[in-house]
Amino acid sequence: SPAADGIVLDFAYTGTDGSVSPYNLGRTATHEVGHYLGLKHIWGDANCGDDDVFDTPTQAGSNGGCPIFPKVSACTGNAPNGDLFMNYMDYSDDRCLYMFTNDQKTRMLAALNSQRAGLLTSNVCSTVVVVPGPGCDTLELNNFISNYNAALYYVPIAGQNGYISGNNSFLDKAKAEKISQFTSSAKIKGAFFYFVIADAGNINDEITVKAWDDNGTSGAPGTILGSKKVKISSFKNNVINSELTYVEFPILVPVNGPFYLGFDLIYNFFDSVAVATTDINDLGVGQGTAWEQLANGNWFPYSDPTNSWGYELKHYIFPIMCTTVGIDNVLESTNISVFPNPANDRINILIGKEVKKSEMSVYNMLGQLVKPNSINKAGNQSFSADIANLNSGIYFIHINTDLGNVIQKIIKE
Repeated sequence: SPAADGIVLDFAYTGTDGSVSPYNLGRTATHEVGHYLGLKHIWGDANCGDDDVFDTPTQAGSNGGCPIFPKVSACTGNAPNGDLFMNYMDYSDDRCLYMFTNDQKTRMLAALNSQRAGLLTSNVCSTVVVVPGPGCDTLELNNFISNYNAALYYVPIAGQNGYISGNNSFLDKAKAEKISQFTSSAKIKGAFFYFVIADAGNINDEITVKAWDDNGTSGAPGTILGSKKVKISSFKNNVINSELTYVEFPILVPVNGPFYLGFDLIYNFFDSVAVATTDINDLGVGQGTAWEQLANGNWFPYSDPTNSWGYELKHYIFPIMCTTVGIDNVLESTNISVFPNPANDRINILIGKEVKKSEMSVYNMLGQLVKPNSINKAGNQSFSADIANLNSGIYFIHINTDLGNVIQKIIKE
């Protein structure tokens, strides 16, 4: 039955922490997962038995310890190479187990696509490690769109200069994106910004990322709900590499309805910041959601033809929302998350400020490395990886960091 289906492991013989030698290298779990995916013991549970795998030798029984090659059994076809005592489905010591055969792999894949097919669509491992502590039971990424049609609009007025969605000669004070769709009672944890301009006259010059409610005039940004100062120099490399910048608020920000996310602009010498936008008509849905605060302090949507630009635009600003508070399903010790999932052409990876070094690789369902990609990101960074050339299917992203490792299942559509 589903309630009884699974694997039972004795903690004394599982993993590397507190387990008993010689079964302290994690091979017990590997062996039991082999059974779960349709493999028998390599000796077929009988003297010279059959494990129903073509490329494993017939052997008299199980092995223990660490035999010396060749360990020959008195079974037809066993000589000259003898028992496959280093196979995960034998009983040798953990230090001597290191392989499955090709036909064992085929048998496991067959089980995975038949008796265990539910694993292929399970979302239980969408984030591999759940660590108790303050944070979120569930994180959701809202408002997200891919950057295939991202654009930077220059001020289209003769004699003026700068950017519609950033610093300009009109001395606009702030830019904001209206967020209307999210889970009720959710709280804002942070946001991704796709900045396309990040020039600082001084290394310490800062912008202020803010969240506002919509209680201003005609539903404009009103009361400031949360804020975080961010050095322009801290996301300059993200701009160069066309990557998203993640900003996390000091505390979770509660919201009671539609809200705005954006940033205040500064006009120190040589400072210039702008965020990417897209024409809402390219998306084929709704109305523009981009707003700006003019030099006189008044807010208007970009779509206002009299007071603003008359453009139906959307900012590339994407909130990360906590839907319930309790434990964080982003690995808290390394603070890593991967989105969107499923994905079409690119995946985005958020690496928290605690991580000093990390490497990422992508593997297919056969365990084959399909995308090596060494990275070295540190501190509230995000980056993207191109997966457009991968075939549709299930893949596993391996992210190894100085604080721990994460394996994330993704679906390539």
